[in-house]
Amino acid sequence: FDTKLAFVALKGRLYTRQQHTLATMDQDGHNVRFYSDGQNLLATPQLSPDGKKMAYLQYYDNKTAGVRIIDFNQKTNKGIKRFSGMSFAPRFSFDGKKLVFSLTKNGSSAIYTMNVDGGNLMQLTQHKYLDTSPCFSRDGQKIIFTSNRGYDDEHITEQIYVMNVDGSDV
Repeated sequence: FDTKLAFVALKGRLYTRQQHTLATMDQDGHNVRFYSDGQNLLATPQLSPDGKKMAYLQYYDNKTAGVRIIDFNQKTNKGIKRFSGMSFAPRFSFDGKKLVFSLTKNGSSAIYTMNVDGGNLMQLTQHKYLDTSPCFSRDGQKIIFTSNRGYDDEHITEQIYVMNVDGSDV
């Protein structure tokens, strides 16, 4: 009964001046709390395993996206890292110390990890295909993600892949 949900609430008129605001609520829909002013496009919030933080993306303009973390105990909302190119879905490791996400550069999307303070940025995959939707395994030893690297001349197929947290053994 203590489950919380993180989401992006849309406010305003459809297709005109819609605002995106970060929010959390109890699993029954009560105790909705808002954490942003709606001035920027926001996406893919996720609560940390202990529920004390929330990671999300904030788009600052058409060229940069940034990973941000709200710390509910300290009442802070910090920009962790900004990227040129599209960034997607930061996800916490189960110990809450790292984030995994995908980042698009030069037409391809790769999987990256970094510490929650923005340090130790590491690219794990690198090729011409799209690697997206990464998530740590429960034991913290693997990363699961989707990729269209199964492409052939007739079909583009998304498949689920698993690799070690250092990017080896895909």
